[in-house]
Amino acid sequence: SVCISLESILGEMDVKQTKIVESLKKEFETNDRTIRDRLKEITESKKVLKDANGNDCHLEKYKDGKETFWKLVPIIESDNDVGKEE
Repeated sequence: SVCISLESILGEMDVKQTKIVESLKKEFETNDRTIRDRLKEITESKKVLKDANGNDCHLEKYKDGKETFWKLVPIIESDNDVGKEE
């Protein structure tokens, strides 16, 4: 699946969008538009992915200058749980 491939590609580092799109295009034998749409779907639905350490993450896109990158961002427990005593 695209999610498993993303987990493998991203691992522990941020990756340029062009690299992700090209890699997924080859693997799934499809076009740029389909891959970009799927990435958008995964991001908007907050699909849970795993990073290289097995932590639950969300896929996130960001820009650095003119380059677009993708990264896995660890899911942090909600602020409601912070400071609660057990």
